[in-house]
Amino acid sequence: MCIRDENGTFVLTKQECFSPLCEVHIGEALGLLSALDWVHNLNLGPVDFELDAKRVVDGFNSLNCDVTEFGNIIEHCKSFCSNFYVNSRVETSKRGCS
Repeated sequence: MCIRDENGTFVLTKQECFSPLCEVHIGEALGLLSALDWVHNLNLGPVDFELDAKRVVDGFNSLNCDVTEFGNIIEHCKSFCSNFYVNSRVETSKRGCS
């Protein structure tokens, strides 16, 4: 994950590994949860979160209840945002991998 400023300029990066291996969409949701925690610990906000994982973005922005493991992680992300990032967004990435 990386942080860019309002102009898109690189600021800071972080990498995490998850063990055991999991399905991609679950790993991507855990990545969002980790990013939320990271920027909170850095006292940043509001922050717009851009992901290339459309399923995670759609799940986050959905009003539907998902009672799977994936849905539980997404609910944790939503709760985190409602507590700390009310004026932030979770959306699909507008840029390539640069």
